[in-house]
Amino acid sequence: MKLTLKKAALAASAVATLGASGLVSAQGVDTLESKLYPRYVTDDMLLNADKDHSNWLHYGKDYQSTRYSALSQINKGNVKNLRPVWNLSFGVLEGQDSQANVVNGMIYVTTSFNKVIAVEATTGKIVWKYERELPGDVFPKLCCDVVNRGVALYKNKVYLATLDAHIVALDNATGKVVWDKKHGDYTYAETFTIMPMALRGKIIFGTAGAEYGVRGWIKAINADTGDLVWQTYTIPGPGEPGNDTWAGDSWKYGGGSAWITGSYDAETNRLFWPVGNPGPDFDRHVRLGDNLFSNSNLVMDPDTGKILSYFNYTPNDPYDYDGVNEMILVDVGGKKLWLHGSRNGHIYGIDRNATVAGKAGKENKCVWVNTLSRVNWTQPITAADERTPIISPSCWSRGVAPTRKPVLRSCDVSPAMDAAMQTDVPTMSAVAFPAMSVHPIRKNTRLVPSSVAMVMPDVGFDVTPISPTMRALTVTKKNAKTAMRIDASPRTTIESR
Repeated sequence: MKLTLKKAALAASAVATLGASGLVSAQGVDTLESKLYPRYVTDDMLLNADKDHSNWLHYGKDYQSTRYSALSQINKGNVKNLRPVWNLSFGVLEGQDSQANVVNGMIYVTTSFNKVIAVEATTGKIVWKYERELPGDVFPKLCCDVVNRGVALYKNKVYLATLDAHIVALDNATGKVVWDKKHGDYTYAETFTIMPMALRGKIIFGTAGAEYGVRGWIKAINADTGDLVWQTYTIPGPGEPGNDTWAGDSWKYGGGSAWITGSYDAETNRLFWPVGNPGPDFDRHVRLGDNLFSNSNLVMDPDTGKILSYFNYTPNDPYDYDGVNEMILVDVGGKKLWLHGSRNGHIYGIDRNATVAGKAGKENKCVWVNTLSRVNWTQPITAADERTPIISPSCWSRGVAPTRKPVLRSCDVSPAMDAAMQTDVPTMSAVAFPAMSVHPIRKNTRLVPSSVAMVMPDVGFDVTPISPTMRALTVTKKNAKTAMRIDASPRTTIESR
């Protein structure tokens, strides 16, 4: 009753405050509610998270997924002086994949087994904890431990995607369940490990389970009610563009799970979402073809879920290279790109606007591609190659055409990434976890001249060793004021989904 009266007073206040100008709007109510609820997260806060360095509101810091903060109080000169102030045990020993989100001094973090904890940032005091009782038969359906990647923050709620295929909305002040809606079937291996995305009244998320024969999808639900708004399958069915890239009925269990949070371009109102490996993950012979849209990045309409365009990185993947890594939206070299470090060992700059005719509609153009370390499983990708698919007929059972995509050298090679590694020891990929990040570089920053051929004559990049296990890729436009630097860990081979 007390909360109802508060909301009634709030609505009256909104009318009194904004009615004279005719601007009684959701944004106006949000502004007032943010005063009532100290950790209320508005659409405007989410859209401008790249400028807000006091909070961390998204999986990738902002809708562009840059993971860049301008905070400078802690730097390379004084970081050695940091001392622990508090620590908090999660109380569980299984895998911990969660990223903490922060709003106005409160940390929201998840643990394995779908616990959610709200913690005061200054003291480490637990304010509330949500614990979920998971069904015992869910565990055999989990690919890679009982992990979770975090909660989405929106208005006065936090949103948890659970291993047993529910979305749970919790009051961000108390942790009490506001609603709990089932959005998948975990007995069919539709399990959720993702941090959902909150976007303009919707909660967007994708399923895991490609290793167990699911047909992957991405969903949007109403943030207030949990009701379905749209659902888009990442593996096209009969009559849909791309279904002919699957042999027989293999599309029915084609995988293509979407368990990493996407990105969003507010200027064009487009959603960018990564899609993972096909299923079965290591036996390509039962699913001959390009297997769209597995190992792809999708460009979508966030209001309808319609796929507008795509880019496919590893057709008919035989190594579980899983192209689900993040898509970082950047402006560089006069072009709007997304950057993607694929676990096939390559890093890409893909044009967000320019497209060519692909096998399943419009395919975004690849501007540049490079390896982060030596990759032995594919023929070299050169600047002279075109941007249309090529498949080696001896391995991929398709016609030959030029490409800027990986082409398998031979059917029996085991992948390796470094000359020091034995070629008979397969590795997962050259990019896995942690996620990449992008940050500005001043014009007078010294950049090593590019050592690789580039498609764009006024753009260059350089791969520089940081340590035996790290590489830094610097991308710059000649004489430009800004550039980007991407840090990645190319030898990470153990992961959780």
